[in-house]
Amino acid sequence: MSDHPFDRWGGPAFPTQLKQGAEITTWRGLSIRDWFAGQVAQGECAASTASRPKPEELAQYAYEVADAMLAKRKEDDDDAD
Repeated sequence: MSDHPFDRWGGPAFPTQLKQGAEITTWRGLSIRDWFAGQVAQGECAASTASRPKPEELAQYAYEVADAMLAKRKEDDDDAD
């Protein structure tokens, strides 16, 4: 496994390529960790009606959940081997 942050964070969520003539440019997109965290934050904001958490608290929680999701994903992958 590479030591690149995207690989440690689950790889790219939305990689794209642009071909101009013979040249190909690749954008890695969001990491899957960022995608998971964004989904958690969106769900929390949609579900919270009485009070909203502070942005720093929401971000911390969202990334904790994203990290747990990545760990579970890796565990499931390891079990499949």
